[in-house]
This record gives sequence, structure tokens and C-alpha cells, in this order.
Amino acid sequence: MTRFTKMWIFLNAMVVMAMQITDEPFVVNDALNQRTAANQGDAAELRCEINSNPHSVIKWYGPGGDVIKKGNNIAIIITRNFTWQLNKLIINKKTGKDNGRYICNADNGIGSIDFTVVLSGKSFPDPATDIIVSSTHNTLHVVWNSGFNGGYPQSFFIEYGELPDGDQQFTEDTQDNELTVTKLQPLTGYYIIVVSTNALGEARSERLWTRTIEEPISSPIIIYLLSSALPILVLIAGSLMVVYLRMRCIKPRERQGALIKVNTKCFNKNIFINQSINQ
Repeated sequence: MTRFTKMWIFLNAMVVMAMQITDEPFVVNDALNQRTAANQGDAAELRCEINSNPHSVIKWYGPGGDVIKKGNNIAIIITRNFTWQLNKLIINKKTGKDNGRYICNADNGIGSIDFTVVLSGKSFPDPATDIIVSSTHNTLHVVWNSGFNGGYPQSFFIEYGELPDGDQQFTEDTQDNELTVTKLQPLTGYYIIVVSTNALGEARSERLWTRTIEEPISSPIIIYLLSSALPILVLIAGSLMVVYLRMRCIKPRERQGALIKVNTKCFNKNIFINQSINQ
């Protein structure tokens, strides 16, 4: 039996074991799917993601409470992968009457759960929430949770200004949920507003007040002192090295001769220096 065959058998065994574990349904990606938008005459897509074992039977209920079934203007598409399944309710041509709350009910015999999806027309994005600001002496790092995009792709930028009456300034746009404001002054107060934008307009978060911290004073001083003392330190180190090499290379004077013998390990040949020694 080849290694590939053994691995294939092992993976299949793991899948079988996983499928034997029963689990009541629970909603996946609820924050992402709980709202959707489409203009009149356009197609609207409502998503319901469920994880359960065995798979759940899913039913959609419209704003009036009636069960929604496939028809000329309605399509229901189911995608499954192991215990996960995606159920999409597609309204091919949306009208004003289609706006409202839809209920996705998932039931697998072990448990049941309802998930609400709100359908509306396209609009401005919702404001960002749960904003967190962390500061250094010259930057502010801002993180937030984005609101519903209004049915269009959205981007973000930060409006900020120095307190109490500094000029209004803006960062560049981003698709992410975080930005860093740079080139700020230490120990200075700033206001922060996260602005969400899409094709129709923008939404502004609540105004936050924050403050940069004190600039580290030790680093510049240390750098200045080191740069000033470096030549002196180099000179001292060089002098010590010369003394060390002399002590290593020149042996003590021999009293019975008038010679200073130089260690041949330091030079290519012996050097003898005649000197007179006072006894």
C-alpha cells in the first residue's frame, strides 16, 4: 500500500468520524449577512450561512410571515461543504414591497434557529462604531468596526485636528478598518472622526477626543552624548591597544646583555636593539 493510499484512507476516516458527530444548527457570518440592499428593478441577494450536522432544512419567511418558495421572480441556491451550507434567496427584480425583514429558519431535527436579514434600498453607509485610539508622541492609531455599506463598496478616511481650534485635516482613503495619523505634536490634544463613504455619500462617526503622549527625551540625549564622546573613546581604545601590543611583543630586558628581544610572533624576524644598562 502506497503512502498516498494510506493518507487517502486516513482522511476519509477523519471525514466519516466528523460526520458522525451531531450538532444543532448555528449561524455563521451573521454580522456580514444581516443586512443587504438593492435598488428597485435590480436583483437582491439574501444570504443565510448555517453550520450543522446533519445538514439543516432551511426555509425563508418574507416580511409578511409567509413561506417563500421558488418562482418566476424567486430563486433559492444551496451550497454545501461538509457541515457548512449557504442558502441564498435571490429576488430577480426587486420592488418597493420587497423591502423588510426576512427570516431564515434552519432545522436539522436536533435543534432549530432563526436568522433575520433586512432588505432595503441602497443608501449611505452606516457610521463606524467601537472606535479605539492608541497614541504615541507623534502618531494616533485608529481601529473601528465598519457599519453596513449601504449596498455599495465603501472606504474610510479620518478627519482630525489639533485642539482647541487647529486646522481641519484628512488622511488618505483606505478599505481597511484601521488607519494611522502621523506627523503630530507631542502632548497635544486632537479630535478624531472616522468617515465612511460610498457612491451615494458619507457617514460620520461620533467625535472623539484624544491626546498624544510625551516625547521620549532619553534617546536624543544618549545619541548626542555618544556622538560627542565617540572620538575620545576611539582614541582611548587605540592607546590601550598599543600598550597591550607592546606588552605582548617586547620581552623584559635581559640583565646579562644589552639587548631588548622582540617577540617573533608579532614581527617577521627578530630585532635586537643594543642599549647600555646601568648596573
